[in-house]
Amino acid sequence: MKRITKLFERKPCLPFRHFFLIILIMFPGFVNSALAISVSLSITSVEKSEEKKGYVVKGEVTASDLNPKGQIVVSDIMTIFADIKIDSGSVYQELPEGMYIRQPAGCESTYTKGKKCMTLKEERGVGISRGVVAGLGHIRLSPVWRAYGGLGNWDKKGSDKAAPTTVTKEFEGVIPFTRHYEGKQIQTEGKQVRIRATLQHRWGGPYAAWPAFSFHHDIGFEGVLEPTKDMDKDGVPDRIDKCCTTPKGNTVDKNGCTICPEGKIFDPESRFANKKTGCSPKVAVIFTTFNDPHIGRAEAWSTVDGISRMRKRYEKEGYKVIWVDLEGKTSTSNGKLFWTVDIKTIVKYLVNPSTKAIAYFGHGGQVSKKGLIWDKYESSLDGHRVAAFTMPVYVEMYTRLGKNSCLSEKERKKKSATKADNIGLEDAYIFTCHSLDDNNLRDFLISDTGTYWGDENTLWDLWELRSVKGRSTKK
Repeated sequence: MKRITKLFERKPCLPFRHFFLIILIMFPGFVNSALAISVSLSITSVEKSEEKKGYVVKGEVTASDLNPKGQIVVSDIMTIFADIKIDSGSVYQELPEGMYIRQPAGCESTYTKGKKCMTLKEERGVGISRGVVAGLGHIRLSPVWRAYGGLGNWDKKGSDKAAPTTVTKEFEGVIPFTRHYEGKQIQTEGKQVRIRATLQHRWGGPYAAWPAFSFHHDIGFEGVLEPTKDMDKDGVPDRIDKCCTTPKGNTVDKNGCTICPEGKIFDPESRFANKKTGCSPKVAVIFTTFNDPHIGRAEAWSTVDGISRMRKRYEKEGYKVIWVDLEGKTSTSNGKLFWTVDIKTIVKYLVNPSTKAIAYFGHGGQVSKKGLIWDKYESSLDGHRVAAFTMPVYVEMYTRLGKNSCLSEKERKKKSATKADNIGLEDAYIFTCHSLDDNNLRDFLISDTGTYWGDENTLWDLWELRSVKGRSTKK
């Protein structure tokens, strides 16, 4: 009892009004009961925008009665939030009314509602991703009491210099298609959402040791964000699905593409593909040109020996092997006989995802005569520099992707150009003269870690070509 008496006998270190303010902070229920501030949120539209990569939210928010009697207002900060439910078990968080500066003992949170500390579950909700749609910041000049004439003037009724009691702001913001939640990326499309405005009202003035806070809210929209189509029902929206024709029941990655067992590749068009899953073993294609009139009987027999060796090698390395004898076109110019390979046949195999190795046995001269392998030309194709031989690859890839209708025109072009720029093979054995005179064919065919086999000269009974690892210029 004596200790208590001595405490009150001491000269106060703070003016009484400061002490009263601290009491209000410690018991925020007293603060909230005295406030008549209101917030009104009007959402005019929530529209999906591929350009903005999300849902564009437009609206207007109004805060009223911002100068409560007995307060010296410091600031009013307005924020538009979007609370998204992750799944059917999600529960929206409670919206706080006040806040402690320091977390009291026994409280899980600094936020309060109804004169009580909020629990973490109440504050955060269950399975809720909260994000800012639009941060409007200070809706009045801050600090309010100073910016509008100082103490005794800032809230004087009838004064044209006094702080406005009502403020209306228009806003526009975006709810992105993708959000982070607990270290993972989630898709917002088709999710339940609550769009709300929250005003953080701060008061206390120049003599307060600690400021006081109150929060005021209004919910402008509750509903479902427009879902996008999912053609193959794999759970990945068509907007980001890179494989829109995934067979039913297949396990897919974040891009919506089938996850095949180790060593297998998703390629439904492969003759070796599993009919149910579309997964295929990697394939090696051996191309020959026995229809070329320039190839004599002796050369043909020696070529067969080379083909046999390559087949055994590829099979040993785990490839399924296909042998394709190419057709061609014979023509005569200046008394000379020319034979041009049918490139379309080669291209159809090159664009197959399962094709990971090729071997070519034949005359390269006839192929390059029309500028089809080494000679390059420039083409205005989205600014993409395309080699003559790669143009058919682009066209074939673009045509095939047309079946994958969830891809936009831009995505089809980009994916086709990427394939045309580099086939990405693991191994390319080009048994023809001058196949390694320069790096054009090498850079076109193999991946950065692939192996290219070729020769810089005219082949004379040479069966082991020189191997080169990777492309000359990695991109």
